[in-house]
Order: sequence, then C-alpha cells, then structure tokens
Amino acid sequence: AQSLEAEIQDEPSRKALQRTIRRGLVLVAETRRDWQAAEGEARAWIEADPQSALALERLGHALVAQRQIPE
Repeated sequence: AQSLEAEIQDEPSRKALQRTIRRGLVLVAETRRDWQAAEGEARAWIEADPQSALALERLGHALVAQRQIPE
C-alpha cells in the first residue's frame, strides 16, 4: 500500500488512499482485538482526516475496549 501511495502524484487521491488504508488497518486491528493497534491506527486516521466522524467513533470504540475512557 505504501508503494502505491508513493506512486500517486495528485494530493487529493493520495489523501483518499491514506484514509482508506487507515480505515482498513483499524478494522483489521479490531477484528484481531488488538485494541492498542486499533487506537493507534484510529489516531493516524484522524490525523489524515480530522473531520471523519467514523474515525472518531472507531477511536472511541478502541478506548472503551481498553477501558481508557477520557473524563
């Protein structure tokens, strides 16, 4: 995926690919119940797409699963 990302020249397409990759990595980590990895990927997804409600939801899910709910 990273080599494909490097080949894409236009910025909107590259950002769209980054969001898709991050979403997939979050889902894989959640399926494996690797909540720390899911949290890290969700945070990276939010960094790539700060307006994504789904990314924030997935971060919340990972935090709840780790019992790390911010107060």
